[in-house]
Amino acid sequence: MPPKYQGFTLEQAIKDAGDPPPPETWGWKHVYDGEPPVSFFTDYDHIPLLLAIFSTEHGTKPFRNVENPTFERDFQLWSAQKIQDTATELRRDYFGLCKYIRAPQSYDELYCYWDAHDIYYLGAQNLWNVLHHMHFESQLINKELQDETAPWIEQYVSEVLVNDAAREKLKQFSAEDHGDILSYFGEKDLPELEGLEVVYHDTLRDILMSNCMRLRRGGPVEPQYRIDTQPFQGAYGSRSTYNGKYLHSYLISYRLPNSSFTFPLDVDFADWPKAEASTNAGST
Repeated sequence: MPPKYQGFTLEQAIKDAGDPPPPETWGWKHVYDGEPPVSFFTDYDHIPLLLAIFSTEHGTKPFRNVENPTFERDFQLWSAQKIQDTATELRRDYFGLCKYIRAPQSYDELYCYWDAHDIYYLGAQNLWNVLHHMHFESQLINKELQDETAPWIEQYVSEVLVNDAAREKLKQFSAEDHGDILSYFGEKDLPELEGLEVVYHDTLRDILMSNCMRLRRGGPVEPQYRIDTQPFQGAYGSRSTYNGKYLHSYLISYRLPNSSFTFPLDVDFADWPKAEASTNAGST
């Protein structure tokens, strides 16, 4: 399901978006002028995360390549409605994974989700727009999930801090000495939160830091540090007010050794097999 928007409806946004802009908007003569070169669809072994998760349905179907790709081809840019429908369908089928989608920085990142066949025939520009839209949606959806879960986490942390030793340990936390508060006050101290999904880690960090500061001061957290008084950090870095709260970065990045490529997923890619292109899968 799409997120709940403030001040407008999804239907209004789609209507206002209208038809996709013509290629002349970007100084192109044809839609395909915005697509990657032919080599992109044939030489992809160098891409670090060649997973094609959506196309292969988590590796249960073969990776499809493209037979005899050409740069000039006939396809259309998707409307806002088509982009939304595609995003909704993917989120329905891969809800857990889609919470961690980030805005792509290069066309190479499309191969994390789709195989060469889908990127070629659906259009790299269209799939690029889908990922950017899903990243925007995920920020709002993750915020809703965090708001729903925060009271439960807050209550559990309060119960743990009834213990004198736990209170003293949290009180002694120092970012300079201990780094991440979740590494210092972690699963051994909060056993019921073992395996807590990454999307809720920032919520837990905020709650622990608020309690740490309260214990140090012997009273409530100062207003300028309270979670509910911080400005909201919106999509693409824009600042706005959204329930008076601060949106932290929920999206983690997985960095491969000796590589600048990052990818936001709460999975261990070391155990994830790299997709192999099928030599007999044509452009059907």
